[in-house]
Amino acid sequence: MSTGNLYTFHLGPGRVLTVTLQGDLTHLTLQSTGPGQQQSQQSSYRTGNWRVAPHVEYSQRHATLEIQGQLQTVQVEIVDGQIRTAPSAPAPLPPLPPMKMQLGNMSMHIGNEDTDLRAENLRLREENLRLREENLRLREQWQQHRT
Repeated sequence: MSTGNLYTFHLGPGRVLTVTLQGDLTHLTLQSTGPGQQQSQQSSYRTGNWRVAPHVEYSQRHATLEIQGQLQTVQVEIVDGQIRTAPSAPAPLPPLPPMKMQLGNMSMHIGNEDTDLRAENLRLREENLRLREENLRLREQWQQHRT
């Protein structure tokens, strides 16, 4: 059942999970009732506004709640009447900054942009052509000087 920023999930006999959003905080309340007992457990997470409605997947032994918020996505497991934060996937690594190496008059740039690589490739081809022409010129001079 849902009403705006309030969702109620019936997890089985005597177990009800209520999920509410107040400001940036998502509040969970798990109420468990049984013969002669009543328990309540609460937990809060800073998720920001929800991008989608909270979603619960059920299995025989536990339920998994996923909250996709603007600040973070939280997965919570309900096991044996307890709220447990599910292990999250590792955060993606940030991209590496472009790398530049220089040895004498030679330099190498490794970056994310294909245009940089194409420009460097063209520059190296032109340098190679210039060196070949100079090599041919020097050979001709040497041959003339030798004869």
